[in-house]
Amino acid sequence: MNYQSILAQNIELIKQAAPDHKSTKDKVHREWASIIRNDISFMALPYQYLAVNLENFEKQSASEQSNLYKYLLVLASFSPQYNLLPKNDHMLSQYNEPICKSIEGLLDVGDFQISESNKIIHTGTLGDFISIIFELYYRHTSSESICRGKIAPYILPLCKNFNTNNTYLAHLLPYHPEAIYTTAQLLLHYIEQKNDSVLFQSICYDMLGEYAKREDFIHKNAPKIFAELFKLKQDWSSEDISFLIDKGILATFGINLASKEVQLEALTERIAILKAKELHQGVKHYKEQKQKIEANYEGIQQKKWNGAVRSIAVKKPIAKALEVASKAFAQQQQTSALTALLNDSIEFKNKPKRYSFDKNPKVVFKDFAFKLWVIEELMYKQELLKPKFDVREFAKEYDKRQIDVEHDGYNIIPEVQKYFKQLDIPLELLAQVKELGIDDGIFGGSDVYNQLWPFYDPGCGDELLPISNKAVDDLTLLPNLKKITGLELANPGKKLVKTLKEKGIELEEVDK
Repeated sequence: MNYQSILAQNIELIKQAAPDHKSTKDKVHREWASIIRNDISFMALPYQYLAVNLENFEKQSASEQSNLYKYLLVLASFSPQYNLLPKNDHMLSQYNEPICKSIEGLLDVGDFQISESNKIIHTGTLGDFISIIFELYYRHTSSESICRGKIAPYILPLCKNFNTNNTYLAHLLPYHPEAIYTTAQLLLHYIEQKNDSVLFQSICYDMLGEYAKREDFIHKNAPKIFAELFKLKQDWSSEDISFLIDKGILATFGINLASKEVQLEALTERIAILKAKELHQGVKHYKEQKQKIEANYEGIQQKKWNGAVRSIAVKKPIAKALEVASKAFAQQQQTSALTALLNDSIEFKNKPKRYSFDKNPKVVFKDFAFKLWVIEELMYKQELLKPKFDVREFAKEYDKRQIDVEHDGYNIIPEVQKYFKQLDIPLELLAQVKELGIDDGIFGGSDVYNQLWPFYDPGCGDELLPISNKAVDDLTLLPNLKKITGLELANPGKKLVKTLKEKGIELEEVDK
């Protein structure tokens, strides 16, 4: 198979199409994916073509530059996340040095329009062209790739020299050798320019947003980034402070303190801009947003505020970052909202919780795994034991650390385990237990395990917690127990099985 010929045909096809033309892009991607399933070495050719043409970019004609822009859009979007391309750091790293050298040269060139575009993100300018190379690096490499660390130092000069909104730049910031300092510099650049670009918003959201994850570099280092920001700039004007607080902090929480009338006017202007660009999906989105504000302005304001309060209470990096900002702007009128949020978050922590821990339960089970079966019966089958536990609601109100169910749920969540261990079950409810049974996951899983271990999956080798012989002592707590279904699934101790039979308790196996 002549790979050079195939790539040449692909390039010619891209040249004839409009920028980011979906059917052309999909056709090329399908062909590349088909080839690399058998021979990943093919990918060296698309990278080589990019590296060679980047080196000669300034000498190329306008049409050649436009064609390279279109080619880059196709290459960068050939993404591993859609299972089209395996991570192949080695092949891209072969061309890392010439690509970075070309970027360094292009950063000194004034911005100009390379290709027509009606997109908000990909604008067809030189700055956009360079930023797509960063996008390619992020999409095509693994998190351990040295390539990311090689290109990251060019993020700050790119953003200072060009107006770019590519959010992949934010994803690459953690790979910068001076990531905290550089992130603070980048924030300062946008603050001084009063430019709440998509990239500025993305960085702020990564630091403080609702879905910021505790292991993410930008989020866990948010207090340090803010501290560095205030070292970099001593003389903050009233406009600087307002911009950071309104656009960088409050907006990240979805909080807009402007009046209903002002918000509606801003949305009307936004809709007009999108209409002019024929971006119909955006128009639809902002029209819906406008309708919601017209119908329920006060309710939306309160909901956003309450969500921010909970995030601050639960996520320590956010609280510490806001404390740093509040201290830096002490006595400034603009910090009143930050102070109020911090105070409300303290109040949130102190208010009674729906799922409070029983520090001194009156009834104590010797075997935790056996207790789970009892909780399944009383809380989820008979619905006598209240409140009915919901792990996602629990995570929302828990304030000792950020519980991320989507991340933590592939194992037993320690705080949920503690809650169930300490849960006091009244003796009068235990007397209502006549049968016990649990689903080991084959038929959808039991409710109690779905809360304790949300992504428990027997297909991946997960197993029910074994019930030990300690459960013999727990039998006295269940005076009316007559039957247990599926005990064999929990690898019970021999002594327990013998005791159950002696007590005349029926043991029924699950028919699979």
